[in-house]
Amino acid sequence: MRIYLIIILFACISACNSKPSNNANADTSSRQVEAQKPEISSQEALDLVQNQGFTFIDVRTPKEIADGKMEGALEINYKADDFQEKISQLDRDGKYVLYCRSGGRSGQAWTLMNELGFKNVKDATDGFSSINDALNK
Repeated sequence: MRIYLIIILFACISACNSKPSNNANADTSSRQVEAQKPEISSQEALDLVQNQGFTFIDVRTPKEIADGKMEGALEINYKADDFQEKISQLDRDGKYVLYCRSGGRSGQAWTLMNELGFKNVKDATDGFSSINDALNK
């Protein structure tokens, strides 16, 4: 009898201390983040930097940057071991436009910056060449 009481007591304690799993809310939350992901065109990126005080962040490798970059862009290599450390040192209230070669790394960098609490970061998904072409039109 004593063993049954111990089992019942343990079951009650476990049930009271466990948090209900609500996968529907988790799915909704991640969909909301994706829906809010601010992907912008090359022309929009230029407008934000030239007219609205945004700063470019080039997340390409130094070898890629050697072929050219946007004037004034911060160079923070997404593939470097210290990428998150360097990003974390930026002003979370600052205004940034991320770009890479084709949109993959800048999208991943956007996700990280969003998780770190940055409030105003855009992702120029067309990449460096497209932004540079739009600049030279």
